[in-house]
Formats: sequence, C-alpha cells, structure tokens
Amino acid sequence: MNFDITLYISRTDLTFYYSQNKSTYKVYEFENNPLIPLYFYSEDTKFSIGHAAKLKFERSFQNTYFDYFKLIKDSDSSFTFFNKEKKIKDLLLVGIEYLINQYLKEIEIKSDKISDLRDKININFVFSSDIKANEINFVGELFKTYGYKNLNLVYFNYLLLNYLDNYRRIGAYKDDHGKIGAFKGYLLIDGFNSNLYIDFYNELNSKVSKFNKIGKDLANDPKDKIIAKMLFDVAVQRSGSLVKEKDELVKLLPLAKKYSNTKKLEPLIKVELSDGSIEKVRLKMKKVEEILSYEASFTKDFDMVRECEKKSKTANLDLSIIVKNSISSSSFIERLKSHYNNVYLFNEEFEEVIQLFNSSPEVIINGNFLTLKESVEKKDEKPITGSPKPVEVALDPKTAPVKPEVPRTKIVKPKVESNTKPSRPKPPPPPPPKREGVKPKVESKSPNRPPRPPKPVVPKNKVKKPNVKSIPSKKKPPPPPPPIRGNKNKMSKPKTKSILKPPPRPSIKGGK
Repeated sequence: MNFDITLYISRTDLTFYYSQNKSTYKVYEFENNPLIPLYFYSEDTKFSIGHAAKLKFERSFQNTYFDYFKLIKDSDSSFTFFNKEKKIKDLLLVGIEYLINQYLKEIEIKSDKISDLRDKININFVFSSDIKANEINFVGELFKTYGYKNLNLVYFNYLLLNYLDNYRRIGAYKDDHGKIGAFKGYLLIDGFNSNLYIDFYNELNSKVSKFNKIGKDLANDPKDKIIAKMLFDVAVQRSGSLVKEKDELVKLLPLAKKYSNTKKLEPLIKVELSDGSIEKVRLKMKKVEEILSYEASFTKDFDMVRECEKKSKTANLDLSIIVKNSISSSSFIERLKSHYNNVYLFNEEFEEVIQLFNSSPEVIINGNFLTLKESVEKKDEKPITGSPKPVEVALDPKTAPVKPEVPRTKIVKPKVESNTKPSRPKPPPPPPPKREGVKPKVESKSPNRPPRPPKPVVPKNKVKKPNVKSIPSKKKPPPPPPPIRGNKNKMSKPKTKSILKPPPRPSIKGGK
C-alpha cells in the first residue's frame, strides 16, 4: 500500500486525513466538507454518514443515530445494514469503511474494496480529549476483530506535546541547548461543545494524562454567548418557532463568533433555526457591550485552571500551559498570560502534528494504546534476564554448580535458628537483683524464674522449722509440773522463759 489514513475522532465529529508515499498529510473533504459529523443513517440498502445523516436526524427520520459512544453502552441494540441485522457497536466500523471506499474511488482512483485491504491498510486513530481511555480500547478491539492489523490509537494531546517539544516550540529557552522535556508539568486546555477540558501531563512519555477536569459551558467567550442568545430570542419571537434554546445556542455560536469583533454598530444577520425557520435580525452592538460589562467579573474558567495548577503541585516556572485554538475567549487568555510565565497558544495546522506518524515512529510506538500490553511484558522480563546467577547456571549445566549451593543453603538455616534461640533467654538475667529486695513468697509465684528454684526453696525450709519446733514445745511443758509441787513458781518460770521466747509471756500467765 502506498497511502496511510489518519482519522481524528471526537464525540461529535470526524476528520479524514491521508498521506501518499509518506508525504505530508492532506484533508479528504467528504461531500466537499472537511468536517464530518458523526451522524449515521442506515435503512435496508441505504446508508449515509456526515451532514446528510445529520439533516435527517434533525428532521426526526427513523433509523438515524447520533452520539455513538453513548449508544454502545446498550449492547443489545442493533441496526439494519443492507437487509442484515448488525450490533450498534458496528456503526463506527461501517461508517469509516464507507468513507474509505469513497476515498479509494475519488483520490486513489481504484476499484479495490476495503474488505479486501483490511490486513494491509495502515490506519491511525487520533482521539480528542473528550473521549475516555476505555472507549479508545473499545475501538481498537472492534477493528482488530474485523481483520485490521496495522493500527495505531493515540491521544492528540500526547502527539501535540511531543510535537511542540521536539520542534522547540516550548521549553527551548529553558537552557542554552533547548533541553527536551524541560518542564515538569503541562496543562493542555481545549474546548468541545461549549465545555472546557483541561488535561495535566507530568511527562512527555505518558500515553494518558495524569488527571483531567471538565468545566461545563466554560469554553466559549461570554461575548459570543450574549450575541447567540440575542439572535435566538429575536428569531424565535418573530417566527414563533418551538425549538429548544439549549440546542439552538450551540448551533448559533459559530455565527455569533463572526460578528463578535465587527465594527458595524447594528449589523443585519440572517439566522436559520434547526426547524427551517429563517429570520433577519438586527444586532445592536451597544446593547451587547452593556450586557458584557455586567459579566466582566466572570472568572470560572480561570479558577478552574488555578485548581488544576494546585492539584498538579508544579511551580509556575516549571509549568507549561498550552491553549488550543478552540478557545476563543480573549479575556480568559489574557488572564492566563498575566498570571503564568509559560503560556503557548497553539495555532499550527493539524497536519503538521500528525506528520509524526511518518517522521517519528518511536513516538508513535510509545503512545500507541495497542502496544501497552507488549511494553508491560518487556518490563517484566528485564529484571529476570538481567540477573547474573540464573544465566551462569544455564550456561554450565554439566558442571552442576547447583550441588554446592544446596548444602550452603542448608547450613545457613540452622545458623539463623541458633542465633535466634540464645537471643530469647537473654531477658531473664535482669530479674535476679529484684530477688534481694523482694520477699521469697513473691519470687516463688513468678513463673519466669525456673532455672534457679533451689535458692528460694532454702528460705522456705527455714521458715517451716520454727513452726515444727513450736508444736512439740507446747506438748512438753505440761508433763514436768506434776512431780514438782513445792517449787511450782521457780521451775515454771525458767522453763517457760527458755522454751517460750518467741511467743509472749502472757501465754504462761494464762496457764496459772
């Protein structure tokens, strides 16, 4: 194959790029329009994608589909394609293959069909900030199951960071040599469907942002919103249309941007609503400026950036802020420039960024979602192959070096056990000084002193002996008094004194 295809996909739109013989990328304008809305129409043998399908969807035709990444959550739903039932997840596959077939006829002038080229054609998917990582993996698995082998799935933010850094658009002034990856953090600010998207990357090699934040209805310039609201109110009042304000304001924003900086005081603007109503509205710019002065204190978009800055824990000098051309609020951009040192407004063509698919294959390999599992497996193998011991055993199997190592391991185990055993009986030596001041009864009760039982046993016997002597001493005094009748007092006193010294004298007086 002598051509490559790159598809830039958001939740609402798709853009088709092609490169012939690895040359610069060009836009394929389907139905004379570079932007292809992700609307589908499929009924029997009829199928369409883009503006034709969008028009039928807005006019409530049956078998029209929109918001593909929301539809795939219903796995049981299906659609009819050439009289065959297909799962709703195949809508994107069928739509892209339809575009490729049209490209082959118009640009390549070939009669080949995409069904015969699935295993040969190179397709690069570039996803916007409003698509999640699990949805990217879903698209990759879908195309792989249908035989596509040469696929790349990359975030546009990842490509943009590497493009700006490699070509010294950012970070070149950080040092004399223009060090690559000079910043420690990158905030990328983008706008989709009036919502503000902020993604933080802490390094250039990250496939996915470290964290992201979405601000609803914060991506548009307040002045554009005021003009769109005024055009809607006048057009609905004159035509009596029943269209919804929320849906119409989004569609009128591009028209409002054209007249945002006009020098005319009261331009006459042609307004067309989605139900076909057309009205000419005279816009008074003086009234627009008056309303804008009341909203001059609007800082929600800037406050959202400050929150992301604090969450990133990156200093101002080490933080690079990249604002894409989808952000049109001049007041918001001026606040960023006045507060941050490194603010870059991205105005380059999209084709320049995706040229990395041809010029920097190593960048694509690193950012490709399909190479994620392979890179993880390689990282797991590095510590195993790098260890020297298993390599030596594998190279010398005949010498059997394993045998001397086995007894060594056996010897080490008893050494560790012997060291642990003596360490346990070391605590008993401190209690012996306590025995000197503590009574023997308390020492005998303690269970932690089994090695020295004879010492506390000796005082126990000494205590028992006086108790034994006291018992016979009480029996011996009564027999001697009867034979000696005349000297009772003389004989009894010395005997009682000698025998009954430990017990007190009142015991003898009680005997009298």
